[in-house]
Amino acid sequence: MKRTLFPLLLLVGLSFFSSCHISGTEEAMPDTTDALSNSPASEEGAAPEVKPAEPNVKIIKVANLRFQVKDLQASSDNFQQQLSAYNAFIFSSKNLNSEERNELNYTIKVAPSQLDGLVKALQKESIQLDNLHISSQDLTMEYVDVQARIKAKQAVEQRYLDLLKQANKIADVLAIEQELKKVQEETEAMQARLNLLQHQTTYSTLHLSMYQLLPVPVTEEPGFLTDALAALASGWQLCRGFILTLLYLWPVWLIGSAVYLLYRRYSSHKSTIA
Repeated sequence: MKRTLFPLLLLVGLSFFSSCHISGTEEAMPDTTDALSNSPASEEGAAPEVKPAEPNVKIIKVANLRFQVKDLQASSDNFQQQLSAYNAFIFSSKNLNSEERNELNYTIKVAPSQLDGLVKALQKESIQLDNLHISSQDLTMEYVDVQARIKAKQAVEQRYLDLLKQANKIADVLAIEQELKKVQEETEAMQARLNLLQHQTTYSTLHLSMYQLLPVPVTEEPGFLTDALAALASGWQLCRGFILTLLYLWPVWLIGSAVYLLYRRYSSHKSTIA
């Protein structure tokens, strides 16, 4: 009986030890699920959606502003002081003066983002607004088109350069150089156009006209004495002119007198004969 019970106890003990060992092993193992869930890839989740880049818009803005001011010189001084605050500069200027008004005309270059602010600041100088017009022209498609054409021309130019390196005959070299020159000239013309578009869209244009009305002098109506003196002066000028006209005709008087004397002598001589 003891021999039969001993193996049984040994088997139970081994089973208990094995179960404890497995349990300890499971407790000692780290929780990889939590570790994976806390990994940077899990925290970041899916890759963020990439937004398409916004097109580089190229817009020309032109403003026309005309108004009347009280003091043209003071308004001009204030206007020139405001240019620095808006990073603007005078491109050209013209001064027009007449009996009725004094006028200053300016062409101003300013950044597109500063145009509206500058226009509002300048309107504070006006006492009467005559004209305000702001227009814009979108050149984005033309700008992109010119850029694409330049890249295409540059690719053609590179192919011609590669062919030029491989050419062995003089005729081939001359023909390739001629075509290469044409492509380079077209590329330079397109680059000049691109630079012009870039310059036009870098600065907006403001045409400014400021003017000051001048007081009209009031003329008083002449009195009776003034009219009488003017009449005497006019009469004297008339008499003077008449006398001078008679003096200018002295040859006529001389010839007439000679003819009259000859006629009288002839008449006397004829009566005596009769």
